[in-house]
Amino acid sequence: MKVVSFDGDAATLQLKALEIRTLRNALREILRPPGPAREPLEDRLGAEREQIAGLADTLTAIFDQVDPGDL
Repeated sequence: MKVVSFDGDAATLQLKALEIRTLRNALREILRPPGPAREPLEDRLGAEREQIAGLADTLTAIFDQVDPGDL
């Protein structure tokens, strides 16, 4: 992951295909229903479930456009 630019609260990042896939898979794992001993998702991540799900959807859409040869 490379930070291309940073302006206040916004950053532009350059991600490699493998990093996108890793993030996507991590978010899928996080979004699985919690077991009996796990804290609620919102407490674990400090973000609402809808925000995490939206990020996961975005990463999936980006990954779907990646050339498999880039992995």
